[in-house]
Amino acid sequence: MAARWRSPILRLALTHATVFLLAFFILGSLGYFTLRSINEDAMQRIVRRDLADLRDWHNDSGISGLQGALADRATDADPDAFYVMQFGSFAQRVPASLQLPSSLLEKKGWHDFTLPNGRPALAKVEFFPDGSHLLVGHIAWERERLNAAMRRELGMGFLLVAIMAAALAFIMSRAIARALAGPLAVASRFADGNLAARATPNASGDSFDRLALTLNAMFARIQDLVGGIAHTTDAIAHDLRTPLARLKTRLEAARSASRDASAHAEVEAAIAETDKLLATFQAMLRLARLEADTRTPETAVDLQALVQDAAELFEALAEDFGQTLTVQADAVTVKGDRDQLFQLLVNLLDNAIKYSPAGSTIMVDLRQHNDSALLSVSDNGPGIPEADRERVFDRFVRLESHRGSPGNGLGLSLVRAIARHHGGRVQLEDARPGLRVTVELPLKKT
Repeated sequence: MAARWRSPILRLALTHATVFLLAFFILGSLGYFTLRSINEDAMQRIVRRDLADLRDWHNDSGISGLQGALADRATDADPDAFYVMQFGSFAQRVPASLQLPSSLLEKKGWHDFTLPNGRPALAKVEFFPDGSHLLVGHIAWERERLNAAMRRELGMGFLLVAIMAAALAFIMSRAIARALAGPLAVASRFADGNLAARATPNASGDSFDRLALTLNAMFARIQDLVGGIAHTTDAIAHDLRTPLARLKTRLEAARSASRDASAHAEVEAAIAETDKLLATFQAMLRLARLEADTRTPETAVDLQALVQDAAELFEALAEDFGQTLTVQADAVTVKGDRDQLFQLLVNLLDNAIKYSPAGSTIMVDLRQHNDSALLSVSDNGPGIPEADRERVFDRFVRLESHRGSPGNGLGLSLVRAIARHHGGRVQLEDARPGLRVTVELPLKKT
């Protein structure tokens, strides 16, 4: 989950959604405060109009005229309006039961407050030259109702926009992910060894189309370089193999003709070294041809029978080293090349026997898992440190702990090349103790 939140695609989509939400919030807030101001102005106009009428009564008839006007309002007035006239110690309230803060009449101007009964109110206080004070107010039910309605509508609108923005972010991230899925899948197949894999441009000229074209150009260039390397390696191995074979023949002839025991031993050692060189060049040729061949084998191979044949071949060798070879193989059929898969098994078993001490148990396990065959070879040897498990697949790489053992450093390279050629993969794991090599291969579908 944490990795998903670190996705640049999701962050980009969420950034757009956040900007969209922020823009709506700013515009909605501006609209709310504008409407609230208009609503406030409407309330103030009502109070000002009422106050101007009472002011005229005061200007024309003095305190008595103002008292009469307030008395009229006491019997026939807006039920939401209220008034207070104070002159000296005399005060007249409409309605008579009106309760207000005692300090309200002491300050001229507008007052926005709450009555003791909890009702919101807006009032204005005016001072007359004769020393009288007049308060004209109005219950602000309508104003508060409209303000509450606007806040409610703004909140619901924000929630709706948030849902829409989240949906838009999801759709946007999925659309970008789908657009990148094709190039990424092709890049993955190319990385797995399918050098013929190519992305499909959408011919739109957009960034994704240019990405596909750029990937294809890069893949083509890499394929040319790899092909050149493979061709060069193949040519070198092929050209050197013939002289080495001739050298071995001459050394064998010299051994047969030699009468000196020490010279005979030196020739034997030279022949052994020549055999190692020939085996290395043979492995290089096999590896180069595997990597150059982009065709996936489609022949049905009984992997159970292949495992049993390989086990019979190495059982005697394991006994010579004081080891036990056990096999647990289910009936599994894969698509592939029988000789190449047999070579894969031979390399794995040879490594397991070579690096395991006497008394070890080497286990070969074959089972079906979903649409794949899982072939694993486990040993009790020194294993491979986790930091080196990817590096040992490179050509001629040998760990320091394995320097004294026979081999050319191409065994696991060839195993991975065969697995990739069959559309599979190889994984190295800790067998506690030892190493477990697991090869996953696609099943042959009927």
